[in-house]
Amino acid sequence: MDISIVKLFPDNLIKALCDTFIHSLWQGLLLAAITGLIIVFTRKSTPARRYNLLIAALLLFAAGAVCTFVIELNKMQANTTPLPHTYAFTTGNAAPVQLQQQKVIKTSFTTNITAYLNKNASTIVLIWFLIVCARCLQLVTGLQGIYYLKRKSIFKIDEAWQNRVSELSNNLGIRKAVKIAESGIAKVPMVIGHLKPLILIPVGLLTAIPPEEIEAILVHELAHIRRSD
Repeated sequence: MDISIVKLFPDNLIKALCDTFIHSLWQGLLLAAITGLIIVFTRKSTPARRYNLLIAALLLFAAGAVCTFVIELNKMQANTTPLPHTYAFTTGNAAPVQLQQQKVIKTSFTTNITAYLNKNASTIVLIWFLIVCARCLQLVTGLQGIYYLKRKSIFKIDEAWQNRVSELSNNLGIRKAVKIAESGIAKVPMVIGHLKPLILIPVGLLTAIPPEEIEAILVHELAHIRRSD
């Protein structure tokens, strides 16, 4: 008995998803090539421009995947193969003879690959589903780690640094209220949170390096917040 979860969905949907995954392979290679070209030809451009171009390439890949799925789904719904014609006749006392109309089709490598993918579409989609579940579990684990970072071993810092962060945020055009604190867990400076961003500085770093370098670190983290990284 097949208890695969993909059996809960129509065959047209499963095959469309399978074809979308296959097409995403060459689309991903194309994205990698475009990304390489952007990196090579924007060496002298501003980081913001390079960032925007890379984000645009990623969005283009996502849009391409969605369009591919829609096209493949419509193709599956429109592609109806008629059943072969069957004829029956009798000759005297002989038993009925079944004649079936047959077509001689030359199979090619592409045809064989397509037939193999169509035959195993459910398996391919199931493997993809399991990978997505594993990645979601990894995401949940990461979010739990962020929750732990934001609430464990957090120490307040001097009010002057908080005021300096507010000034730098205004200079960069950040409208969100950005907080700063020292962390006994974080090993490097980082920013966590989207709606309520918090800059974490490792304990002792504020007194270990000059204020100018601290401000450079803060500007770097604030740039992440402004780009909504």
